[in-house]
Amino acid sequence: MITQQINKAIVSCFLEEAFGKFNGQVMNKLVAGHFHSHAYAAWGLPDGPEGIKLFLDFMRASFSNPAIRIEDMIAEGDKVVVRYIFEANQTGEVMGVAPTGKRFSLPGILIARLEDGKLVEYWREEDFQTVLQQLQSEALQEA
Repeated sequence: MITQQINKAIVSCFLEEAFGKFNGQVMNKLVAGHFHSHAYAAWGLPDGPEGIKLFLDFMRASFSNPAIRIEDMIAEGDKVVVRYIFEANQTGEVMGVAPTGKRFSLPGILIARLEDGKLVEYWREEDFQTVLQQLQSEALQEA
């Protein structure tokens, strides 16, 4: 039987591998083939582990030295909710901002639904306005 503690461990591993290391190679182990991301709709990425791998390719091209810090994690039923902070250095163009090399912090919340020990669906809300302010303030200071 998969418990809420096991689900929390799976989501922790997913976050560390995906956003702490940009490691797409383990996605088939952590993410179900029928996985659906509500966060990738605007990106036009496919469902399943392949969509995450494509997203991680973008992340790898845009950022370096990633880290993810889990601030809170709550599990109930088949869902795990995580409040986190993602940090990285901007090394590629992001949201129209040329690379600054600056380190930024992106606060976010993820809600993951799991089945049989794999992520099958998730929602993410992130504060991109804060990131833009951090990156643009650096760009303005250099101008």
